[in-house]
Amino acid sequence: MEPNPQRQPLPAYAALPRRNDPRRRRIRISIWWGRIWLVLTFGALLVTYYAAVRYLPPNKVNHTWLKVGCGIAVLWESLLVIGIWMRHNWARFILIFLLTVTVLVFAVVVPVLHLQRPRNPKPFMDKVEACVAVHVAALAMLLACKPIKKLTNRSFQ
Repeated sequence: MEPNPQRQPLPAYAALPRRNDPRRRRIRISIWWGRIWLVLTFGALLVTYYAAVRYLPPNKVNHTWLKVGCGIAVLWESLLVIGIWMRHNWARFILIFLLTVTVLVFAVVVPVLHLQRPRNPKPFMDKVEACVAVHVAALAMLLACKPIKKLTNRSFQ
């Protein structure tokens, strides 16, 4: 029998970089940096929620709702960060939407609830502006940080 002169197509796994290939190492390092940036972003959000609950002035009913809202946000953001860590792209988009809603709540709803008739609103507004700034920075990290994008992109295996 003569060998077939036509070349058989290579299997799909043959196109992947080999174990000792430098491209594969770069991909692993990129995923590693994406996870570091993700942990730093999530840590900044946790500090923001803690500061919101701890340092915003207590108001009888509104402070309870603020604690409940921050607790629910921490729970959902934790689950979505785990999804991003496991390289699910949909988790990144849902977290971006959730952070956008949280920025709107911190920028609009919280000042309305707490600024009914304050004596000195300046320190309170400074704290709210700091919370909004950290959330906007986290949103920018999720939207623009290439290592986080590569972390959720399955083409970088």
